[in-house]
Amino acid sequence: MKRTNKAFTIVEVIIVIAVIGILAAILILALPKAIEEAHEKSALSDAKNTLTETAIETDPADKLNKNYIIIVEKYEKEYVFSCEDGGEITPYELNPFGQSVRRELADALCDMGLVQAPLGLNEITLDEQFDNISLFTGGKLQSPQRIDVEVNCETDLPNSGILNVTWKTENTSIASIHDGKIHGKAVGKTTLTAMCDDLRIAYNLYVGKRANVSNFDELKAAIEDESESVFIYNTELSSFRIANREDLPVTIRQNKYVRFCCEEHPYTDTDENGEEHEYMGFFDIYIIYCYDIDHAPSALFVNDGGYLVLDSASIEMQSSQDESFGLAKEPFPPTGSAIINRNGGYVEFRNVSDCATCYSPSYGNHVLGLPVNPTDDYEQSLLDTEIYMENNRSDIDFLNEDGELLIDSSDIGHVKNCANGVLNIKNTIGEANPQYKWTCGIHYLENEGTVYSIDRMRVGSGRYKDEFVGIRNTGIIYEIKNSTLISLRGGTTIESSGTILSIENTSFEPLFTATRTEKQLMDAFHITREQAKEYLSKPIVALRIKGGRIGEIRDCDFSFEEIVFDGCAPIPCIVSGTFEYKPDDVLLYKNSRCIYDEESGTYVVQVRAQ
Repeated sequence: MKRTNKAFTIVEVIIVIAVIGILAAILILALPKAIEEAHEKSALSDAKNTLTETAIETDPADKLNKNYIIIVEKYEKEYVFSCEDGGEITPYELNPFGQSVRRELADALCDMGLVQAPLGLNEITLDEQFDNISLFTGGKLQSPQRIDVEVNCETDLPNSGILNVTWKTENTSIASIHDGKIHGKAVGKTTLTAMCDDLRIAYNLYVGKRANVSNFDELKAAIEDESESVFIYNTELSSFRIANREDLPVTIRQNKYVRFCCEEHPYTDTDENGEEHEYMGFFDIYIIYCYDIDHAPSALFVNDGGYLVLDSASIEMQSSQDESFGLAKEPFPPTGSAIINRNGGYVEFRNVSDCATCYSPSYGNHVLGLPVNPTDDYEQSLLDTEIYMENNRSDIDFLNEDGELLIDSSDIGHVKNCANGVLNIKNTIGEANPQYKWTCGIHYLENEGTVYSIDRMRVGSGRYKDEFVGIRNTGIIYEIKNSTLISLRGGTTIESSGTILSIENTSFEPLFTATRTEKQLMDAFHITREQAKEYLSKPIVALRIKGGRIGEIRDCDFSFEEIVFDGCAPIPCIVSGTFEYKPDDVLLYKNSRCIYDEESGTYVVQVRAQ
């Protein structure tokens, strides 16, 4: 029998080699990904073990510090994980990061907007067995935020901290990068990418148009058009005064960015002798809406899931006795809000912006309940301040239904932060310019949601529904620090049935102090001695606790009656501070003591020496 040996043809060999090559290529491409997934799973296991074996005590109401950021060093890379409110641990979509100091990496992620940490990250000390892990509370991971820049203008790049980042824009005809800044070149949307080793972080970048407006109708049209981002400027050195409109509120739609801007321009005016001179002035957005009872809107502006930034802007709603607008002669309390923020919207007040609804009754000292005739300009200014604070008794000037509000160096009347609202309050201008200390503040804060910080601000002295209350809290306030809290006599500075975790380096002051003599009040307000004595004798409560929890009070200055627990047992809360009246011993922390300082005539609480 004849046997034949048939060899592979060259074509068959080539086909086999090609198939092997393809399979090898697939394997080579898949292997690093499989290895990376295995490394991430190993790092995830370490993160879970860390949380399981680390006991962290937090206040039941403290949702912020139940958010964890875990950074695990594994195989010469850093893996970042997030755990929100005791839920599952999830890896970050941008993992892994190059090897670095873990604390510095965490700070860099905050600076770049990849970690949201309103009060900064708190690092937890771990056992030695977790030496490759860093655990932080107070923050949560988030996707990169949008960036808006005005056409033909520039803005800073996100701070990248220790990360050696290279930046580029997808469409350089819309925006470009130069000298560490983003330059807006044409109206449109593009992608801003941060590159660091194998890491790619993409930001949505919007270049918005400039809208020059000279009246309210033009402003309304700019807000409600189809553009994604708009920067609005007033071309006139005057306010937009409007009355009795049917086309309100003006709505900022979902995801639209609107910024009220301010810039300096020369203008010509005449002096008292009728001579013209050129001056420099700031042209800002200043809106005054006057109305009668039949034209009271629910709001002047509604931010319905958009972004609204007010830079040196002012918004007022008022009923008035100005007959030139055809308004009723007798004023009435407003029934709406200047701004309502809802649907996850973001609003920011910056640089001494104002937001108020008020009405203008005949002059009268409503604190004393008597008509007055001020005798000089100084007393008139005091009276104007008192009347303004007294008459700020609208429903709500700013209503934060469901969104985020930042008040930075601005003056707002009555703010209500609802259960799903988030609020931050600070005064960066007042820190460097003491003349703005009294310009920036909130007259009445009603909090049902979350207030992360009240820092370097004046709060209080407002009136609402015939009550004098500075802050009414049923939600959670994380910290009040470096601030001045004011109350009128007969009022309460803070009333809380929620949680206040910390009050530090803050002074509690009356608007009119008892050092003003009876004679001064009699002369200024034309009242009897008995009436002046009665006013000065009215008590002021600094803190009225009606339940919930009050945390540590440190280095505060109380100028009047201190702390009252109303319907609940008093708890230790005072660590240190200065008091006009001796605080009850039950309110002192166990390591604190109270002494009387004869030189100042005050009681001083201080921590005992160890």
